[in-house]
Amino acid sequence: MESHKDLGSEIQQELWKGEIPISISLAQVDIATVTAPMPYLLKAPRNGYLMTLLNEAIEHFKEFAPPSVEIDNIWLEANGEPVRWDIPLGVIFDILAD
Repeated sequence: MESHKDLGSEIQQELWKGEIPISISLAQVDIATVTAPMPYLLKAPRNGYLMTLLNEAIEHFKEFAPPSVEIDNIWLEANGEPVRWDIPLGVIFDILAD
């Protein structure tokens, strides 16, 4: 039988390895082509940060967005509210889930 300490350690390990689903879409006003792109879907670690995902998302949307789109002028929002870049993804997920 596992002790409470072992069970707590196992739970911590699973939380540390935890991933959350993320969908990044290009805003309609930023689509520069006739066809809209599919959202960029991924699973990211709860302890990760948005900045680490943006280069891949930019690459995904590159052919659909105006050439002026660079990492310095990207705006992220969820449900009409800005999403902070400086807090872990798991915290953002938990806040948005409320």
